[in-house]
Amino acid sequence: MLTDSPSEEKSQTVEKHYLYLKNLTEKGIFLMAGRTTNNDESTFGIVILKTETESDA
Repeated sequence: MLTDSPSEEKSQTVEKHYLYLKNLTEKGIFLMAGRTTNNDESTFGIVILKTETESDA
């Protein structure tokens, strides 16, 4: 979780990521996403996709 405001570069990256996942949602590929709630270097996010093959994911 952020403790400071994101840089412009990070904001742009998050926006691109959001639009990419939105597109996958519209195609029925993206199912859900989330992140851990710990607030240290071990935090991570996960995305669940519905694809025919691992390489499609």
